[in-house]
This record gives sequence, C-alpha cells and structure tokens, in this order.
Amino acid sequence: ALNEEEALQRTLPELGRGLQLQDSVIVVDGGSVDRTVEVARSCSARVVSAPRGRGRQMNEGAKAATDADALLFLHADTLLPEEALDGVRKALANNSVLGGCFQLRFLEQESSLALRFWAWC
Repeated sequence: ALNEEEALQRTLPELGRGLQLQDSVIVVDGGSVDRTVEVARSCSARVVSAPRGRGRQMNEGAKAATDADALLFLHADTLLPEEALDGVRKALANNSVLGGCFQLRFLEQESSLALRFWAWC
C-alpha cells in the first residue's frame, strides 16, 4: 500500500467479514505519508514496511506470512466477491488446484468502454 488510507477504510472491513480465526491480514506499506498505517492497524491488520514498489512490497508481505499455508494478494482498492474466501478455501482443499484468480470488475465499468475491455481481457 502507498497512501491508501481511503481505500483501506473500505477494503479491510469488507475483507474482515470473510476471515476465519486462523486467517491474518498483512498490509505492506511502501512509505505512506497519509494515515494508511493507522487505518490498517485499526482494522487489526499487521503492518510491515518495505521499500516502495509492487514486487518488493509483495515479497516482504510473503516473507512476513511465515505461518501461512496459502497467500492471497490484494490491492488496497480491491473488493472481493462476497463468498470469495470460502471459494478460496474450497479450492485449496482440492489437491489438484495449484492457483487461481478472480474475474476483474471495476465499479466504474458500466460507464467506461476502456474499463469494460480491460475487465474482459
């Protein structure tokens, strides 16, 4: 995350509704100057700092998840479908599943031809 105070105020509570006791949320901050860190902590996320950059931050988050059986990476402004975490758990219970993804959809998608095309790809 980098200056994602507003996005995290929406994303983390939504994500929290699908969490189970053994789940944890790690927010990797790339040097925010807003309240990103405070918002993440107020939503019970563990905050890790890393040099700015998507790959660096994802790597640091993965390193911090030392006791995780699986990792789910989300952007700060990403909202998962309502039953997404249950779907992930079900997929992970199947030994033939190696990975997965969700279909991309934008809130502004209906009003933008470019976003509709991006989500279609």
